[in-house]
Amino acid sequence: LSSATGYPCYFKPHRERFQQPAGHITSNQKGKHMSVQDLYNKLLIGHYKSPARRCVPEIFTHTGTGHNHICGDEITLFFTIDGGTIFSASFTGKGCMICQASASMLTEAVEGSAVDEAIQTIGHLNALLDGRAEPTENDPDYAALTGIRDFPTRMKCAKLAWNTAEKILGRY
Repeated sequence: LSSATGYPCYFKPHRERFQQPAGHITSNQKGKHMSVQDLYNKLLIGHYKSPARRCVPEIFTHTGTGHNHICGDEITLFFTIDGGTIFSASFTGKGCMICQASASMLTEAVEGSAVDEAIQTIGHLNALLDGRAEPTENDPDYAALTGIRDFPTRMKCAKLAWNTAEKILGRY
């Protein structure tokens, strides 16, 4: 797919790069075990360095921009919704690694979902980040964001895209 900016939209699922389930413990080259947190960090870095669906699409039906005035993060989301299904999701923006990786994870999580399912996914992420739920091996990549629960000032960075999506989808 191309975008209105002339940059291609990249839609490579990050899950293909990280085949281990979220709770899987593996060893690195030195024989040390890699923790779940290390795997989560790899997911965040992967989504930041090679974000999924980062572009302005030529066609979209819903858009919204979120700002984090504390650290300067800004995310604009683009959805193509028809018949209650999110057919495409993409984003642009600037900001810290957590904000950008989180937006990439969001687009992967909601694309192809019904709007109601996407709103439930957003609720699940909020429960994970607020400590009301714990990640499981079956959780998608966005469960990696639970690693920032110990850093309350970064919670707004992680939630920016998700809160923006919730506002857009709530108006649908």
